[in-house]
Amino acid sequence: MKIKIFNRIGSEDKQDFENQICRFIKNKEVIDIKYQTALAIAASDQMGSTGEFDESVLVMYEEPNTIKQKAFEYVTDDSKVNDFVKNHDVIKIEHFSATADDITAIVTYRENKEEKNND
Repeated sequence: MKIKIFNRIGSEDKQDFENQICRFIKNKEVIDIKYQTALAIAASDQMGSTGEFDESVLVMYEEPNTIKQKAFEYVTDDSKVNDFVKNHDVIKIEHFSATADDITAIVTYRENKEEKNND
């Protein structure tokens, strides 16, 4: 799970603030959104009283997943396939063979954005 915090101080455009949040969550799997507002009031004899508020939005989210496949051709040693399976969210593994020496393993897995950047 990841988080993103948005802040808006008093006079900043509320519509722009809302649009910024909407653009961010558009392609995310949102888990929860928390909203908080704070009001600060300062008073003095010369200035009278002034108020300033701050809005904060915390978005809890996951990056969306992509379904991908990876083929391992001419598999004679399972170690490459096993190493790949250990580090990925595997959905299915299929094996195909035309001959005893021509084995192909196809791994179907979920790839998230972090894996895309690390591969």
